[in-house]
Amino acid sequence: MLRLHLVNAVECYSGELLPNCYDDWVLAERERLRDQFITALSRLVTVLEAQGDYAVAIQYANQRLRHDLLSEAAYRHLMQLHVLNKDQSSALRVYHACVTALQNELSVQPSELTQQVYQRLLNPVANTTTQTTRPPVALSASTKLVGRQTEWKKLHEGWQAAARGQPHCLVIAGEAGMGKSRLAEEFQVWAGQHDILSAHARAYAAEGALAFAPVAAWLRNDASQTYLKRLDAVWLTEISRVLPELRAESPNLPAPQPISDGWQRKQLFEALARAILVSHRPMLLVLDDLQWCDRETLEWLHFLLRFEPNAPLLFVGTLRLGEDANPALSTLLLDLRARQQLTQMELSALNRDETIELATRVAERPLPDTFAQTIFQDTEGNPLFVVEM
Repeated sequence: MLRLHLVNAVECYSGELLPNCYDDWVLAERERLRDQFITALSRLVTVLEAQGDYAVAIQYANQRLRHDLLSEAAYRHLMQLHVLNKDQSSALRVYHACVTALQNELSVQPSELTQQVYQRLLNPVANTTTQTTRPPVALSASTKLVGRQTEWKKLHEGWQAAARGQPHCLVIAGEAGMGKSRLAEEFQVWAGQHDILSAHARAYAAEGALAFAPVAAWLRNDASQTYLKRLDAVWLTEISRVLPELRAESPNLPAPQPISDGWQRKQLFEALARAILVSHRPMLLVLDDLQWCDRETLEWLHFLLRFEPNAPLLFVGTLRLGEDANPALSTLLLDLRARQQLTQMELSALNRDETIELATRVAERPLPDTFAQTIFQDTEGNPLFVVEM
């Protein structure tokens, strides 16, 4: 009976109270109702767990997380539910979602308690009182790339098209831990070895509304800074909207006027495009976590890829699957696909042989067959999980 009442209570909540109203009384009431909703969800998950209905408990635990993204207790509970449901891989994914959320929103690591739960997942038979907690291990650039031959070939095909004077966009999609950033990083290293200018930026969930943040990061790159001063003052004035330090370095640079008309916005877009392409050399732009990119940057990327039709320019973006849809990103990809300027590929898990090869490289020694097989089964070929185990 309690389960039914809690389900009914949860279903009564249809979202925030008057979300577009900011009166004091509304804020207090909105928070009170939200807290009641979270409490009801937590109690329902506990009841379902006690009844052994883990699959349904996981559904409601995920719903709680969507409304309480920074609650470590909610992440830990969901991890434990997956373990009870005999799904260790999903539990590991929840931990990495927790790491990402805390890093992007608060720039902190999970608490020691959360990391202890994670360590128990990695080594369920170990004595957790003697383990040293640590943050998650990233795939190291010193670890040779394993597998991904098909994706590597597509990256080179995308570059060859760009080098022929056909600006191109290539999107590497996949779940967390699949090695999207690692693959893009390896390609950027290759570009540097072949005298190709490159610049890297990352989008953050907490900075989604921060206009042109990735563009600013690209323009602050050493390679871009070398050529930026070649531009005329009229373009540097526009660029100073994104790089205000330009006016500090050149006090005589005119201040930009407020943007009130469409032609002024076009002038800003053109100035930023000229800044990226001013070297007239082959150029690679890399953007991690494309799903969180701001609308202005995405609209400008559409402009950039059309601005100079013969520019040797390749844009590579990594895209995490499972995040909320970004309407501006969907519009960009749809248009680029129609213009045949888009290559999109999805990274899947490593197969058994690739998983064992990666584990052996990380361990720097041969692994017993039974342990290698356990790693493959427990990680399901997720490269990040392989490295950590």
